[in-house]
Amino acid sequence: MELPALTDTSLNLRHCLLLKADDLFFTLAEPQSMQMRDSFLGLEVEGLADENVSEEEIRSIDLGRFSIAKRVQLLHAMLANRQLSLHKPNTPDTEDARNDALHFVEHFLSTLPTVALGGLDLTAARNREVRQVWELASAWLSLIEIIECAFYDDTNWLLTVSDLALLSGIDVRTLRNLCGPSKTIRTQATGEAKRTPSDANVFVYLNGTDALDWLRSRKDFRIVPIDTAWITRSLEQADERNATRGLLISAIVNLGPLERIAPAIGITVEKARAYANGEGELAANSFERLVHLLTVDPTPITQESDNMKYTADLSPPTASLHKLLMTDPRIEEHPKGHSQYVLRYRTKTGHEIAVEKRVKTPLLYFTRSLADDRLTGFDLEYVPATKGGRNSNLNTLETFRGKPLACLRVNELETARKALNACVGSLA
Repeated sequence: MELPALTDTSLNLRHCLLLKADDLFFTLAEPQSMQMRDSFLGLEVEGLADENVSEEEIRSIDLGRFSIAKRVQLLHAMLANRQLSLHKPNTPDTEDARNDALHFVEHFLSTLPTVALGGLDLTAARNREVRQVWELASAWLSLIEIIECAFYDDTNWLLTVSDLALLSGIDVRTLRNLCGPSKTIRTQATGEAKRTPSDANVFVYLNGTDALDWLRSRKDFRIVPIDTAWITRSLEQADERNATRGLLISAIVNLGPLERIAPAIGITVEKARAYANGEGELAANSFERLVHLLTVDPTPITQESDNMKYTADLSPPTASLHKLLMTDPRIEEHPKGHSQYVLRYRTKTGHEIAVEKRVKTPLLYFTRSLADDRLTGFDLEYVPATKGGRNSNLNTLETFRGKPLACLRVNELETARKALNACVGSLA
């Protein structure tokens, strides 16, 4: 993605504003036209702006006075940081960016004069950096919309070859060799071709999953990861087919191309490609592996019976610990429920507790901040805040994610009871 520097974009925007100022100058009669033009630019001009304003004066134009400048800057920041939306970097959302920024910039560019108005022909300004930002943002948001709609819609044909060229920095002619009905990036045509190529009225769109997967296979392509909380919320509204599709597309963004993901969940790349296009559903074991890789909470798409399943086949030590926790009036089952690997609870005061299932000795987890000064005398293991060296399912709890934990090996149930009394008793 070849994004122009913000300094160059800002200077180009100032040149665009000169064109707009002269356009306003021709709208009214004097002296109102001069007053309007000078008030618009924030400086006094003799004659036409694009002929008489010096480079120093152009650079002195205060962009903070113009709402269009803020919109251009927001779009530029979104692209520079490879964000998934205008304001929340890790949350896919195209509505605000399109309605509050992209459409305004498009309208602004469309209103600029196309002919020279003075001694200096600045009309090319409308086709330089600001337009580059607008074109890149348009292509980027089409890509993000594919991600945003993955869990609940079949909108998968939003990108054109030109869009992909902008996003990848590769010329259109080279990309066309990769695109076709049965090629790496599948295509779909709309409209009808006329008798001659020059009369063609057919539009070719790219399969969004293929395009995203191809982009993620490139070392020079960057995109921020999706917030796992957003993935979990999206699962709540998805049926099984769309849950599979949405998780696979989310995995492409967060983990890499399908050729890397498919072996990790026990399926072929061809099947992963089909499922990511809404053609079928992952088997339960592959689905669980994918959820585990993404470190998201699968509870929203499971039935109540599935939640019971997670506690139906516990080992005797884990079952006893689960019973102890569920009969304690100070503790309740976590609203997220349990998962295949971790049982989750919450105290009535909002502190989170987890149990890692084990065949023999279950592990009881508290946040380090909760355990400090309360569990003195207990044989604790301290788990670092980093993701490595810990069960990734623990990170589905908000207060556990990215935080140091205290782990207690429950060899005897009485040990767990004493630890709970020491940790939770003062909170009741």
